[in-house]
Amino acid sequence: MKTFERPPSDLRARVLAAANRTPATRPGTWARRVAGAGAFALLWMLAATALLRVRADWSELPARPLALTFAVLLGVAGAAAAGGLTRGRAMAGAALERLAVVVAVGLAALLVLVLAVDPEGASTRQLGGADLWWHSAPCAALEMGVGIPLLMAALVPFAGLSLARPGLTGACVGLAAATFAHAVVRLHCGLGGSDHALIGHLLPGVPLMLLGAWFSRTRVVERLLAWFAFWARSGSPRREK
Repeated sequence: MKTFERPPSDLRARVLAAANRTPATRPGTWARRVAGAGAFALLWMLAATALLRVRADWSELPARPLALTFAVLLGVAGAAAAGGLTRGRAMAGAALERLAVVVAVGLAALLVLVLAVDPEGASTRQLGGADLWWHSAPCAALEMGVGIPLLMAALVPFAGLSLARPGLTGACVGLAAATFAHAVVRLHCGLGGSDHALIGHLLPGVPLMLLGAWFSRTRVVERLLAWFAFWARSGSPRREK
């Protein structure tokens, strides 16, 4: 049975450095892909916000905690998106240290946010026990529903390109998708308390990060794009015999 050894770190570094010096796409292709994914993400979030609607007691919420909540959410989401979508001239992707720092610091900031900041008004509901879990599940489901299309859109620019660390890159863009979805659902959710924020809004980010890592490593989005392209050309997903 053949055994495979991991290549030396210096050889890996030289290969990645050479890849960074070689263009992988035509000029402007990467920028157009990212712009298209960003435009879809913005329209999707606006549509989700309009469909879910902003919570009725929005005007009663204290301004400072509210502003801090959305500043942190959008800041973490933007940093994770920028870190995950960083590329060289070839698709070597961001360095391990940069991706790890973005994910670790982003998760830590979100954890502190949900535990320490609770923008609640007079009509905000506080729940506990079984009611807490029962009413947190719909928020978690909504975040998954809003976040999965955002995640898939963020992975579209990588189609046909090779990543040095696809799993960690996918987790990073998964964190971005989850946090943008968190912000959208927070506009709608009328429940308060750090327990609900943790269970219903922060924890759904974990499966989205895992999905991002898996989708990126197995090129799920690229395969779907290829399938749709074939279907569009042939008019049927099945090849004629």
